[in-house]
Amino acid sequence: MLIVTAQVDFRERAVPLVSVLGQQTQTNSLLYEGRVSCILAEAPLFSLRQEPIAMTTAMRPRWTTIVVIGLIAASVFLIGLGSSRLDSWDEAIYAQSAKEMANNGDWITPHWNGKEFFQKPPLLIWLTAFLFKIFGVSETSARAVSAFSGIGVVLLTLLLARRFFDELPAVVAAVALLVSAPMFQFARSGTMDVLLTFFILLAVYAYVKTTDNARWWLVVGLGCGLAVMTKGAAALPLLAALVFA
Repeated sequence: MLIVTAQVDFRERAVPLVSVLGQQTQTNSLLYEGRVSCILAEAPLFSLRQEPIAMTTAMRPRWTTIVVIGLIAASVFLIGLGSSRLDSWDEAIYAQSAKEMANNGDWITPHWNGKEFFQKPPLLIWLTAFLFKIFGVSETSARAVSAFSGIGVVLLTLLLARRFFDELPAVVAAVALLVSAPMFQFARSGTMDVLLTFFILLAVYAYVKTTDNARWWLVVGLGCGLAVMTKGAAALPLLAALVFA
């Protein structure tokens, strides 16, 4: 229903109405004393079931920005990745466990110095052992999982920010994360923190996308499960947040 006012004749008659899309529809108007009080159109101007408008070039995902940010993140996190020796605690422990897994072929039970190692979930150790098998044992292979996870974290930050803000704030958010000292340090370290962050952001982004397509719930579950497989109880706040969101 559309409320309008206009000067017209003192009689009831059909009046043509041109819609917003340029389609002419026949309307019935009740005319009173030189004014139209209301017009009831045969087809409403807006409908919840109308066909989606074709996406214009400006509305399409800006893949160029994603590629550029991804390449910058890759150069920051990957160049010189193996130029320093592993830290003597977490990095060395996970790398040694992955090395033993790759050597002994036991992909079920992680070991460290020949003893069973159950202090941490096995996902990072599995991925690192796989890289050791393909590319050989090195500092670069030991840190590659965190480095590529860091690239994913930066890109997911960009995509998440796009859901709520314009392009410029989203780019600023991604670049700010990219140049932050803690992100640079942990993305170039063979620890579990950046991999955990990647799966948490993946689950959050997929949760936001469920309003577009319910199939994104599969990605939510995948992200939550892999987060638990990365660092166990550290992923519980994510599960609680998604339950009560």
